[in-house]
Amino acid sequence: MNQDDQPSAEELIAKIAELSARLEEAEQTIRAIREGEVDAVIVTGSRGDRVFSLSETENLHRLMVETMNEAGLAITSDGMIIFCNNRACAILCRPREQLVGRDLCQFICPSDVDRFRQMLQRCRTAAADSRIEFLAATGATVPMHLWASYLDRTDGPLFCLVATDISHIEADQGLIIQLRDQRQQLIDSRKAALNLMQDASDAREQSEQLSAALRQSETLYRSIGESIDYGVWICAPDGRNTYASESFLNMVGITQEQCSNFGWGNVLHPDDAERTIAAWQECVRTGGKWDIEHRFRGTDGQWHYVLARGVPVKNEQGEIISWAGINLDISRIKQAEEQIKASLTEKEVLLKEVHHRVKNNLQVITSLISLQANCLVDAQLQGVLGDVRDRVKAMALVHEKLYQTEDMARLDFVEYAFSLLKNIWSSHSAANGNVHLNMFPAPLILPIEMAVPCGLILNELASNALKHAFPGGRDGEVTVTLEHDPDTGDVSLRVHDNGVGLPTDQDWRQATSLGLRLVQMLAKQIRGTVQPGSGSGTEFRLEFNVKGIPS
Repeated sequence: MNQDDQPSAEELIAKIAELSARLEEAEQTIRAIREGEVDAVIVTGSRGDRVFSLSETENLHRLMVETMNEAGLAITSDGMIIFCNNRACAILCRPREQLVGRDLCQFICPSDVDRFRQMLQRCRTAAADSRIEFLAATGATVPMHLWASYLDRTDGPLFCLVATDISHIEADQGLIIQLRDQRQQLIDSRKAALNLMQDASDAREQSEQLSAALRQSETLYRSIGESIDYGVWICAPDGRNTYASESFLNMVGITQEQCSNFGWGNVLHPDDAERTIAAWQECVRTGGKWDIEHRFRGTDGQWHYVLARGVPVKNEQGEIISWAGINLDISRIKQAEEQIKASLTEKEVLLKEVHHRVKNNLQVITSLISLQANCLVDAQLQGVLGDVRDRVKAMALVHEKLYQTEDMARLDFVEYAFSLLKNIWSSHSAANGNVHLNMFPAPLILPIEMAVPCGLILNELASNALKHAFPGGRDGEVTVTLEHDPDTGDVSLRVHDNGVGLPTDQDWRQATSLGLRLVQMLAKQIRGTVQPGSGSGTEFRLEFNVKGIPS
């Protein structure tokens, strides 16, 4: 080297100063990482110290815990819940705010509370598990296999609980063993993570243990995802799939590469494909939550109903860095729904046939009564049989209306009342051709057990008005008013005529006629009351309440 090529003293000094500044900056960065001021770890190897970021992996693992098919809870030493994941809320049918801060024993069957507490005592020295029955908000009991681990922390001990709903898999001992192994791995990883955080004085040992724990956790959560029907999935911000569990890929018969190239759309049901793909594209565009049902074609040639759910994973700046979620096979639920629908349809057909046959039988009875009345010479007996015939017709009309509607249990009472009064006027047209009917109804739907008594009462009151209020064929009016208050459920049915009125020396409640006695008995049957009105003519008012009865 020529003397002219050698750097000058001033250049060497400047170079040394620059290197010293860069060295000092690197040492400060390493110090910040070792002291936990930066979300990273340092691994010392043959190539020197290397820095690794943990935040993205931890966010994905945290999200997997929230979306896994097992319930996860953390409780204090006195049993108070301080954390529960979405699956725990779903199993117990309660929102998170009704669980966090409450004693977990409140949601355990009383017969299992002692066993649960004994399990917590055992897990102070070693991991413990047991079968515990929980109480859902619906009142149903939910058997669960519960794993517990004890964390002895400086700011107070905690119990970490992982629970699996075994309502449909209690007999599957192989799966229970598999979940027990996964629970042990989860306990080991958490213990390792706690030991790493507590041993900050030994940075090298901390980084090695933390790296091992992260790798173990990744393997663990992947195993949990594989154990779920259809498992978990992860997508890039643009919606392209980057990971799908083997259970899903094997079920639909595609590879990860095909799935990443939107090949999952090719195995969607033709009726669901366009809707599902459009909905996913809109979800990716808006950054909303993914929640949809669709069907996939399995390698078995069957269409499987799947409930897909997912959420966007965001960084500190609020930017979507990935999507993560789960696919749940709900084919058995759908099959059960179809069976229930088929059963209901069959029962509706049978019930419609029953109403039809009852109506026909009652019509036969009315025809027989009419034939018998026509054979009698005694006009009084003919009138008695005519009353019986009209009552049977009133009941038959209920079954006729029910047969003609889709609802087999409830009746449009206004439509029924119009038809009933039309039949009554037709039956008495010869003697009361000059009596006019006025009707002012409010909409009212009644169940059959109330419609029949109300119909018979209306039949008696209207028939009595036609028979007794207008002697000698005089002109007159009968007004039927139906009022219903939807807020209170109060119903008022009034029948008023402008005829001669009731005898002043007679108490209608003590009447010997079957009609008025029948009105009183039927009113009690529906917990109603019958009262006479004031003024000219005759008025009877039936009042009852339908609050709480579906309309």
